[in-house]
Amino acid sequence: AFPAAGLSASSVPGVSAPGALQAQPWVACERVCGTAENKSLAGLVALVTGGSRGTGKGTAQMLASSGAVVYTTGRSVPGAPTDPTVPATVEEMATLANKLGGSGVAVHADHSKVEDNKALADAIAQNHGRLDILVNNAPTKEGDDVVRITDPLAESLARGKGVVVDLGGSQTGVTKSEQHGYLHQMLVAPGRVKTERAISVAQKMGTRLTDMECARLSG
Repeated sequence: AFPAAGLSASSVPGVSAPGALQAQPWVACERVCGTAENKSLAGLVALVTGGSRGTGKGTAQMLASSGAVVYTTGRSVPGAPTDPTVPATVEEMATLANKLGGSGVAVHADHSKVEDNKALADAIAQNHGRLDILVNNAPTKEGDDVVRITDPLAESLARGKGVVVDLGGSQTGVTKSEQHGYLHQMLVAPGRVKTERAISVAQKMGTRLTDMECARLSG
């Protein structure tokens, strides 16, 4: 039972109720806390390219913490990172995604190779039948040609939510994917981000990082 005199379970005199209201000896509150509070993407399937480090990893973490199945791609393998200064792998990100309450799937892929993109698209179609969210983060430029990962994923995106997010600098070819009229596409230009590489460089130079966006792009 709740207190009398107009109080409810969330009424606190001077905070969420008039300050002149007579305080009662107790206030009952009820709230769903923890990971159950933010599972807004539960059941959705997402793909983050270049998700082993930096903004890709941060975005993958946010999707996983909201309950999504998150495919993360990268070229680094355990013991052979593409960037020795940041020896992260997609296997580590997949493990982290599971700990955050989502489901992580690690995929080794070079998105400048058409055959890798097709194999990835086939795997997603076979395992889940659809793709709801595609986050283009990895550069896919090979010489003067732009390899567009959106195209082999078109059918899976059509069966899903069809949300495509191009992180600034990913060079994924916005205009080509716009030809797929069912896509909901946006370009995100985060600016200066406090990534692992930025932190490593600052530590070596003895400088401080200020006024930078966090890698999760959450403020």
